[in-house]
Amino acid sequence: VQARKTIVGSLKTSINAADPLPPIRATQYAGGFDLAYLAHADKRIIFSEVRELPPNYDPTQRPWYVQAARNKVPIVTTPYASASTDKLLVTFADGIWEGDKVIGVAAADVLLDTVINNVAAIRPTNKSYAFLTDVTGRVISHPEKQFRLKPITDLDSKLTVDVLSKLVQSVGHTDVQIHGQDVMLFCTTVPGTDWTLFIALDRDDALAPLNMMLKISASTSIIVLVFAALILSILITRSLSGLQAVERALQEIAVGDGDLTRRIE
Repeated sequence: VQARKTIVGSLKTSINAADPLPPIRATQYAGGFDLAYLAHADKRIIFSEVRELPPNYDPTQRPWYVQAARNKVPIVTTPYASASTDKLLVTFADGIWEGDKVIGVAAADVLLDTVINNVAAIRPTNKSYAFLTDVTGRVISHPEKQFRLKPITDLDSKLTVDVLSKLVQSVGHTDVQIHGQDVMLFCTTVPGTDWTLFIALDRDDALAPLNMMLKISASTSIIVLVFAALILSILITRSLSGLQAVERALQEIAVGDGDLTRRIE
């Protein structure tokens, strides 16, 4: 995320260039963006690729421009539909300031499909998965399409924004059940965004190695105890063999025919 912000920020110096198209295209390729562009405060806009725009298109009214113009730091938008392709995407944008006045915005788009694929690749175990939300609790990316751009409470009614906020601040995890699956939910914020990445770790998968270790440990303990008992039994038998000889000698004396001069071995 930070690298892409830096790449978009480098485009700002081309706002007044005689031919800004080469650096705009370079930005697109360098950041792996779907599209890069420079928007001027006078509503002019230059794209890295030709796009068909709706009539009366005004870049200064688009969410990426408005948000960037309100901040003096690079921003990443929440997902929205592209005006030219209607595809879901997020925009990296950086306002271009001249004193206290915004004269334009450098921006570039990342298709939500790219974000989804990156998040989907996170699978700590076979039954575990990751998903992404924004600060409002809206799901940005999830392995199951029906949950994308829906409130996280659709996954579990207990996953409120307050609960998630506390979880982000904590170091540990919370145990929840999502559609009948017991998971250990971990999370971390995505630097440079208001997004949170969640890892839903299947509880059985997560504890399987520990359970196996406990079984092996228990089996090993039983074997050791049995072996120790056998060794102890042998040692005790040997230790008591002398007492058995004494017992026999005393019995012989008791009946009157014992040899009192014989040494007990």
